[in-house]
Amino acid sequence: SIWNLAGTATGISLAQTSEVIGFADRANGLLHASKFTFRGDPRDPTHATASLWAELTGLKWHDRAAETIMLGAALYNRQIQLQQLYVKQSKNQLTLSGEGAFPTNQSGWFNPVFRGDISASIGDLGDFAGLFGANPGDFAGEITIDGTMNARDRKIGGYLSATGKSLS
Repeated sequence: SIWNLAGTATGISLAQTSEVIGFADRANGLLHASKFTFRGDPRDPTHATASLWAELTGLKWHDRAAETIMLGAALYNRQIQLQQLYVKQSKNQLTLSGEGAFPTNQSGWFNPVFRGDISASIGDLGDFAGLFGANPGDFAGEITIDGTMNARDRKIGGYLSATGKSLS
């Protein structure tokens, strides 16, 4: 069976939502805007068409915080496209985009095909590492990253430029 689903959401409080769901550790922030679509058989998502766009603002959970997180992604016939993942903290910004394909068999996972771009300006590495669960005190310094990476036929290519200051 083919399902067609679409939805939008705006102005959803993460604090109220986490309380309603019963999370012991409430999240704070706002799902500012979101849109999703899905067309296909839910039992075979690799052959479906789907898209997601979401913007979170003022996200706080435990000791983790981000001013803005934006995500845009699309899935079409085994191809996934990360249109943008953008993370903004007070002194930190990260932007990722790229595309790849789901493998047609299990051995394909060892031979990935992807292309991606990264751009980051991290002014407080400890704060940024804390966003992903690390202890902020274990990291310090500033780093700037810019690059493009790709993989095909078990070969990795591209370029990556990184400069750091007072890293520990």
